[in-house]
Amino acid sequence: MSPTLHVRMVGCNHAHQIWKSLHTYFESQTRAKVCQLKTQLKGIRKTDSLNNYLLSIKKIVDTLASVGSPIDPSEHISIILDGLSSEYNSLVTSIISRTDPYTVTEIETLLATLESRLERQKKEESDSFAMQSLQANMAQFQNRFGKNQEFRFYSKNP
Repeated sequence: MSPTLHVRMVGCNHAHQIWKSLHTYFESQTRAKVCQLKTQLKGIRKTDSLNNYLLSIKKIVDTLASVGSPIDPSEHISIILDGLSSEYNSLVTSIISRTDPYTVTEIETLLATLESRLERQKKEESDSFAMQSLQANMAQFQNRFGKNQEFRFYSKNP
């Protein structure tokens, strides 16, 4: 037995006193851990990929369930939605306004679909911006040197 636990049994004369002392100790440790995990859940924000965000929430939800303090699916969904950035607001609004509740899996699927669309749109916007910049540079170059001017490059070596 570890010294930490042994200290908790000092003054116990019977087995039931030892068990009661250990039960009280571990119960308070578990309650403290549950409070810590629930606080962590409330503070999680999507700063990285959606997959990492959802996995970090699931890990804590599973840990809470394993210590006897499961999270209700509707609370799980609220936690997921609360940590999302504003680019997800349209989907969050439609999820909240739906009369039939979604499952956690359905929410994760909807979010993954939206994230994929957002990434594709960002790439398209980036590509479009790059093309516009290239066209602007070409127009500026042509205005400066003329469209049909022949360019010759001279070298110092004959």
